[in-house]
Amino acid sequence: MVKCCAAALCVFLGAAWIGAPSAALAGDEAGTTFRDLVRKYAKDGDGKTLAKKIGFSKNVEHVVALEYAVLLLAPDGKKAPVPDIKTHQFRIGDRIHVKIQPVGNSYIYILHEGASGQRLCLLPTSEEKPPFVKAGESVVLPEDGFFEFTEPPGNEQLLVVATEKPVSDLAALANVVFHKPDDQLTAQEKEIKNSIRAKVQERLQSIREQQAGATTYRGLLNDDALEEIHREVKQRGASETVIEEPVAAGRGSAFAMVASTKADAQPTLFVTIPLRSVAVKSGRP
Repeated sequence: MVKCCAAALCVFLGAAWIGAPSAALAGDEAGTTFRDLVRKYAKDGDGKTLAKKIGFSKNVEHVVALEYAVLLLAPDGKKAPVPDIKTHQFRIGDRIHVKIQPVGNSYIYILHEGASGQRLCLLPTSEEKPPFVKAGESVVLPEDGFFEFTEPPGNEQLLVVATEKPVSDLAALANVVFHKPDDQLTAQEKEIKNSIRAKVQERLQSIREQQAGATTYRGLLNDDALEEIHREVKQRGASETVIEEPVAAGRGSAFAMVASTKADAQPTLFVTIPLRSVAVKSGRP
């Protein structure tokens, strides 16, 4: 179980991502990466070069992208990104920070889903503050403490949703009833909470289904990966593509993006960050 040990939950930082620059894709004479092209798109709206890299026949009209890392805290206070969060197993007592940085201006929603399936809204933290994060800013959870893995161990996850425009159903998660224990809720608040949960579940399922219908690639990007992406885009006549790249040598963060060639589209990026913990065996250091 992940326990938050902090006075404040999150902080927004204006500093750029701390870590080595992304390695260029093999065979790319220009030395550019998807991250580079998405940053360029966020700056000047150049969707032609990005479309060519993906294999689209039309220019990219919308992109939602972010970099993220789970930072493991050492006893001496030093932080190191978890190399492959999709397969990593934390031990009871491990302490972490979570850092998320959108490449372009985005609305960011973060939920924690426990082993029981119960969800808690981590961002937004209040209904009065829209979860709008500008390009170049980072969201760090928690602000002045850490998340610690405690008993019992299990499979938990963070659900990160990034959009170009706010989503009313997800914004409702910031309602105060989500920050109060069930035994402190009035009958009316319990009814509101159950109603919001049902709507959010429907919305998240809709986002999952929409993203599942897009051309999707997850893994390290190289020439073979590009050929696979181009082939699938062409075969399916896809207008939307999702790309996820894990932390690799020389990179301090994972990367995820969704790109669409439809001018009237409102693409939503859905990223799952698994947090698996195991018990420490007796006698194990």
